[in-house]
Parts: sequence; structure tokens; C-alpha cells
Amino acid sequence: MLALAAAAALLSGAAEASTTINHQFTAATINPGDVSVYKITIANSSLVPLTAAAVTEVLPAAVTIASPTGITNTCGFTVSAAAPGTGTVYLTAGTIPAGTGAVDGQCFFQINVTATTPGNHVAVIPANTTPGPGTSGYTAKESGVDVFNTTPASATLSVNALLNPTGNKTFAPATAIVGDPVALTITLTNPNAGATLPITTFTDTLPAGMTVVGPGSPAVACTGTGFVNGALTATGGSGSVTLTGGTIGQSGTCTLKANVTVASIAGTSQVFANVLASGAIGNTRSLTSPAFNRNLTVNTPIGVTKTFGTLNIPGGQPSLMTLRISNASVANALDITTFADNLTGTTLKILSTTSSPVAAPANPAVVCTGTGAVNGTLTAPVDLLDQTISLAGARAGPGGNCTITAYLTSNTDGAHVNTISANAVVN
Repeated sequence: MLALAAAAALLSGAAEASTTINHQFTAATINPGDVSVYKITIANSSLVPLTAAAVTEVLPAAVTIASPTGITNTCGFTVSAAAPGTGTVYLTAGTIPAGTGAVDGQCFFQINVTATTPGNHVAVIPANTTPGPGTSGYTAKESGVDVFNTTPASATLSVNALLNPTGNKTFAPATAIVGDPVALTITLTNPNAGATLPITTFTDTLPAGMTVVGPGSPAVACTGTGFVNGALTATGGSGSVTLTGGTIGQSGTCTLKANVTVASIAGTSQVFANVLASGAIGNTRSLTSPAFNRNLTVNTPIGVTKTFGTLNIPGGQPSLMTLRISNASVANALDITTFADNLTGTTLKILSTTSSPVAAPANPAVVCTGTGAVNGTLTAPVDLLDQTISLAGARAGPGGNCTITAYLTSNTDGAHVNTISANAVVN
């Protein structure tokens, strides 16, 4: 009986061989999206190696394996699961070196992890638990006998809370002319003094009808400690401006610049609304930018005015009428295909230098100005009531105009109202 009791005590001692497991995050505190090294260290105080070692750590929900993984494996584990973007480390078939009696045998496994959710995230390897593909735990074999860690191990990864980035957009000039280039400036701001903001992608999809001017000179300039400019894509004729990569430095900005234009509008003026949705500033820290927007008013380049040199005249006497078709564009000429001022119903007639009984000081005329100006063909039937003054095939250069002058009169007393209709100028 005494021999049997001694044998039972000897077997119990072997099953309780001493092995421990610990783990830690370095750095223990990170900004959202940064990388921390997760390290598992296993110690063996027995005088023989531990074999068939297996470890599983199901990381806290907010923590995932980073890319690249950066694995270091001194225990010879088979890595059964540790894919980037997942949250489980599953290791099998490892060997833990024997201790010397004075110094434990040790080995370790480490991998890069990341997290974007602020707060404290606690990883636990429980005691006395057989690990599996989805169950945290640690076990090994000492001389064929299963051994476990007898105390749980925990490690905490803390993620700082950061302020969200913001965006702003401007057009210069704030009111544009059809066909003219407009300077688009987009400013992305990182309000965090202690953290950079790596950009994944940012795209400003322009309103329908607005395109990038090409060939242009898009540019990006970032500021703040740790900034990287990234790559700005703004292809001529396209409807978008995209920043890829780059980093907004600490308390810095990224300023994007490109020229855009609107080729045509509905009517004489149109508002183009450019809205960037919440979260438009894509970043590795998973911070959500608020929505921002900017409107651009685009006007026709065509302006038409009409004046009389003498507003009150005796019947039959001439008054100089001046019609001016102006081109507000500083970049493009204005081709005037046709223009008509219909005098029907006004009882006005056009005079020439040969009219009788009262002649005009000058015949009807047109003069166009601006680079590349063309006077075109003016038609102004004289000495007949209620005619139409028309201009065809003319061109006002950038910033120029076409000015039509003609002397008019009437033998009918009273006010003679002459209104130029909308869309009188066809270009």
C-alpha cells in the first residue's frame, strides 16, 4: 500500500510541470490605425523541452492583425491562422526549450496588430484551457503529458481618441463665366497636434457639367510635422479630383488645387452645387470627416445694353441709338451667329446720311473689339417704319464687345419703347 501511494504522488507531480505564458503590446498606447507589436512569450522551467505547444489568442474585437504582419517566431510554431485583417492568432506544433534549473527556457512569437476604435482593449489567454481555432488558450506536452498555464495572462492595448478631419472648398472667382477657367482649391485639415493623418483616398466628384481644365497644373501641398504630399489626379476633361496617399501632418493641412470650367448653362445663370458627403476624407485612422460643400454660380458671357443719346426729340429729328453686345469672358471670344433688335410696333425708323427730309449724321455701323474681333454683317433697312436691325457672323474678342450705332426717329408723338427680347443673341 505504501508503494502504491508513492507512485500516485510521483505521477501527479509530472502533470503539474511548470510553464507560464505572458503577452504584451508594444507600444501599449497607439493612435488609431497605428501599429503595435503583439508578443507572446512562453517559459519552461522543466529540464526537458516542451513539445506540441499550441497557443490561440482571439484578439479583442477592435484589434486586428496588420499588414505586413512582421512575424517573428522563435518557438518553431506552425502558424495556422494569423492573416492580415483578421483577429485570431492560432499557433501549433511549437517547441519550448528546456530550462537549466536556474534559468527557464524561453521562446516567443510576435506579430503586428492595429486598431482604430478608441479605448482600452484587453487580450486574455485563460488558464488551463485547451486552445482551438476559435478558443483562446495554451497547452504543451512534457514527456508526452499535457501541461497548461495555471494562471491567466492579460495584456491591454489602449487607443487614443482623436479629432475628426475637416474639409473646405473655394472657387475663384466665386461667380464664373461660361467657358472660363475657375481656380478650385480644396483644403483638408488635421486638427490633431499629436498625430498625423495618413490619407487613403479623397475624391471630389464635380457637379454634372463641370470638368477639369486640361492640360492643367494640378498641385497638392501638405503641411505639419510628418506630412507627405501624396499624388493628385486631375485629368483634363474629367469630372473629378482625387488625392491618393499622402499624410496630413500634425495640426497641418493638405491643399489641393486644379482649374475647372463649365462649358454651357441653362439660361443666363446657373448654380452648380458641389457636396462632399460625411466621411469623404478617407484615412487609415477611420476618422469620419463632416460633410462640406460649395456652390459656384456660372453666368452667360453675353451682355446686351441699349441707350439713346437724346431721349426727347422733335418729330422727325434723329437720336443716336447705341446697342452694345459685350463679352464678359476674359478667356474666350464670343461668336455672334445672329442678333436681332425688332422695332415692330415702335413706329421708329432708321435714318441714313441720305434720308430726307432729315438726314442722319452717320449711317448704321458696327464695330467689334477684342483680340480676334470680327465686325460681321449688319443689316439695318433705312427710311422704313418698324424694321429689324440684325447682325450676323460677328465676333467679340475676350473682354471685348460689338457696338451697333444707328440714328432713329419717329413722326409719332409719345414714348416709343424698344425692348430687346431674351435670347436675342445666338452664339
